Amino acid sequence: MNDIRQTGIKINLDKERKLIYDLNAFCDLEEKYGTVENAMQEIQKGSMLGIRYFLFLGLKNEDEQITEREVGKLITTENMKNVIDGTTKAINISLPEASDEKK
Repeated sequence: MNDIRQTGIKINLDKERKLIYDLNAFCDLEEKYGTVENAMQEIQKGSMLGIRYFLFLGLKNEDEQITEREVGKLITTENMKNVIDGTTKAINISLPEASDEKK
């Protein structure tokens, strides 16, 4: 199982920031999408709301006062791929590894 204390993934937006997905972030994802798998499908579909929300949750650890609207201003057409790649990577390293029985 991965260590619950996350070091995060660095991402360059308006400045270098760190994406961290802790238990609270996963609870927020489940609350909004039902399951983490459903939430991941939103990013895979390219949902703009989903991308913004994922980035928002990842940045909340660093800045609890940041809003989704402020996060939306950090996403541009030039950095969209890096945002998606960074959030996906940060989420994947934050998820517990599946046991051999579940693989």
